[in-house]
Amino acid sequence: MLRLIETLAASLDPVSLVRRAAEQMCLYTPAASGAGIALCDPADADQLRFVAAHGSVSSLLGHVIPRSGTFLDRSMLSRATELTHDIATDCRVSLNTRAIAAALDIRSWIVTPLLHNDVAIGAMSVVAREPDVFDSAAIEAITSLSNFVGALINSQSELAALFGDLYAQQDSGRSSSSFVASTEGFVAKLLYPDRIEEDATAHRIDDLFAPGALIPAFQPIVDLRTRKVVGYEALSRFPEASERNVQEWFDFARHAGRGIELELHALRTILAADDAIPENLPLAVNLSPFAAAEAEVHDILLSAGRPLVIELTEHERFPDDALETLAPLRKAGIDLAIDDVGAGYSTMLQILRLRPDIVKIDAEFTADVHNDRARRVLTAAIVQLAREISAVTVAEAIETNNQLLALQQLGVSLGQGYFLGRPQSSSEIKRRVRPGS
Repeated sequence: MLRLIETLAASLDPVSLVRRAAEQMCLYTPAASGAGIALCDPADADQLRFVAAHGSVSSLLGHVIPRSGTFLDRSMLSRATELTHDIATDCRVSLNTRAIAAALDIRSWIVTPLLHNDVAIGAMSVVAREPDVFDSAAIEAITSLSNFVGALINSQSELAALFGDLYAQQDSGRSSSSFVASTEGFVAKLLYPDRIEEDATAHRIDDLFAPGALIPAFQPIVDLRTRKVVGYEALSRFPEASERNVQEWFDFARHAGRGIELELHALRTILAADDAIPENLPLAVNLSPFAAAEAEVHDILLSAGRPLVIELTEHERFPDDALETLAPLRKAGIDLAIDDVGAGYSTMLQILRLRPDIVKIDAEFTADVHNDRARRVLTAAIVQLAREISAVTVAEAIETNNQLLALQQLGVSLGQGYFLGRPQSSSEIKRRVRPGS
């Protein structure tokens, strides 16, 4: 809620509002090269201060000019839109203004008044570099938009004043902090209903970084012929955030711009708990293609001091330079696995391009593979492709002996799943695995 209130407070700032308005005015008026907003100086109503300036007039931001006799004042007095098709030849424009316009390389100029309680408090300018640019449709649109800007300034100013009074009451002891907080929450929910859930999710993402919130788990990878454990896949668990599954939390973090940050946190947490895994067995860690390209991730992996496999998750596309980016890691002996083959972006062409050391067959192929001929044909095709590039195949989500036997007959080398071993915490593995075994 605090972040939402901060956003609300920022949006209530009239100065921030008019600066956004100037920028948007340019975007919504293709012929315009710039836009600015000048308001009466609170200390001197005869002075105008440019509180917003965008595009070709951006250098005017903060400038104070006398109001009397200006084209801006003309619009404020007439309370109507004023237009000059060519500043350089329009005698209504003062010589000083013409000089400024020439320096800024502007010729066409529309000025609309901004009204507050039916009183002109300033004016909005929209300019263009060429003469005779603004037609009647553009003039009508700019006038209409400026009316909305004036109304927004009024409403935001009044809301800001109300919040100012509310905080003053809290400071003086006339209102409790809980009352102020509830009022803030009411206004936030009223104005930004969609942001409430986003704000709550952002706080939940913060919680994922708390000590102990992410618990590593390790699932064995088994040789289907000998039934021996030949490695482990590291997984992340968020037991205190069980309302969503692990992938959903990583997706939420990615959409919030914190995806790589969470992947780094998970990687560090996993490697800090890998002492339960025998040092001779490789540990597979899941990374998105873009996280795998991060220099910080490379540093962590190269200093791990144990056999590693990078499992590139295919829930997002692979960067075009993925082969070159991963080359230093593979040169250092870190194997590459393509995860969930068949579920998304990991097409046969991607496998051919990246030439991974390991191809992991998606659970959708493993399910009912012993009864479904189509699944067996597709799995056999993946196995054959892996052989051609000298890659090892791993079948995911093996849950029955019949699945295991069918996959073994199709030539799949390794597998994992509840039938072969469930994910276990580091402490559970330590109890089960003898030192040196």
